[in-house]
Amino acid sequence: MKFLIILVLWSLIAKSYLALFKVASKADKELSRLY
Repeated sequence: MKFLIILVLWSLIAKSYLALFKVASKADKELSRLY
């Protein structure tokens, strides 16, 4: 049971990191377009 909870937490963390990375790369493109 503990292992399952850890697995779910890891997947959530991975998804949030991927989302942050996508947002960051998008913002980077916008900034590079401005400058």
